[in-house]
Amino acid sequence: TGMLANRGHVQHHASVRCEPCDCLDKIGAFCRLLLDRVQDATPSVYAFDQILQDSITLQLVLIAETAAMLPPRVQTLFAVDWEKIVRWREAGVRKWDASVLRELAENDVRALIKALE
Repeated sequence: TGMLANRGHVQHHASVRCEPCDCLDKIGAFCRLLLDRVQDATPSVYAFDQILQDSITLQLVLIAETAAMLPPRVQTLFAVDWEKIVRWREAGVRKWDASVLRELAENDVRALIKALE
């Protein structure tokens, strides 16, 4: 019933979508992909599975880069700390601890997707 749910699929006769709508859809898709990957992960999996850590890091960076493209007028429509989300780009530069990645995945990404729905 939220922004992501209401848009649904573009009809074939529609030729143009607004960039903010595309960005929101991408952010939602990146969040869902990340949440799917961590669904059954235990703390020890987070700690020792480098592929999982890399996957989380990639999704966080993609979410952050896409969020940075949202115009301020669109950002104000959601109860989201967009500045914090955009800072997730640092995950691609610095090696974040597995506990930080777990916190972001299990709490912040879930909260973000809920705020967008």
